[in-house]
Amino acid sequence: MKGKGKVVLVELNCEKMIEEGRKQGFFTYVSTPTDIKRNNAVAQNKARTFYSTHTVSSSMRFHGENSSNVGLVTEINNEHYLVPANCKFFCYDVKDIEEKIDMLTAPYDFVLLDPPWWNKYIRRKKAKCVNAGYQMMYDFELIKIPIASLTAAGSLVAVWCTNSENHLNFLLNEIFPAWDVEYIGNWFWLKVTHGGEPVCQFSEPPGKQPFEQIVFGHRKDANREQPLPEPNKVIISIPSAIHSHKPPIADVMAQYLPQKPRCIELFARYLLPGWTSWGYEVMKLQHLSLFIERDEKTELVECCNVIST
Repeated sequence: MKGKGKVVLVELNCEKMIEEGRKQGFFTYVSTPTDIKRNNAVAQNKARTFYSTHTVSSSMRFHGENSSNVGLVTEINNEHYLVPANCKFFCYDVKDIEEKIDMLTAPYDFVLLDPPWWNKYIRRKKAKCVNAGYQMMYDFELIKIPIASLTAAGSLVAVWCTNSENHLNFLLNEIFPAWDVEYIGNWFWLKVTHGGEPVCQFSEPPGKQPFEQIVFGHRKDANREQPLPEPNKVIISIPSAIHSHKPPIADVMAQYLPQKPRCIELFARYLLPGWTSWGYEVMKLQHLSLFIERDEKTELVECCNVIST
């Protein structure tokens, strides 16, 4: 499906989903002229402050896990982080994964990637403030990620991708074949406000859109028991104020995975219960300052097996 067809598909689904959501009591908030003028300034300012005060040190490299069935609060390098139950984390660059692959419990049933695609907006942003944007990668560098070593026959692979046709074409024609991954189809993440309005207007490609794409592939296996993800699904949520913060998709993927799947996210910036996460910002969005404490009796507990290297 080409660019304009995708826009039409998501826009039609947008109307249907918002209508159904409102019937069920969602998206009832009505924004005021003041809301529109402020443009969520409080959350955006908090996000900017967080990024300027919580930088990632190139020497801060570690891995660890929480093998318990409850979430913990742990201290790493004098900072406190929330660590979900039964998760593993590796604070390393994805470029280092091949030399450290013995640390992982591959193969995985599902590999999710959120690559730092090269784009002009982030390049300009980093020129103004070095801490404002993430470390970008060229498309050809993604080919080197050892997906074949992380997966087996039947494994699913999903890649968050921008709406750039250049990136999408390179992913399908160069990266997937290099990974021995067969293309399945795309899903679309539609970003809306509390009132159910798209965060920006739909526009003619290559204009800015209120959605991003998840591109699915798999290591082909004729004996696969679970169904493959159906193409052209649209998922909907209110986005975070933190740039490029993607919603977790573990729940919506459950029907396509074994009962107790082994899942890993690469280029991760937060942790998920039961998952393995890898990325040089892997603990970034687990920082305690980003959460509201519900239980005043919560204790600071050292997380199991945090190993600095």
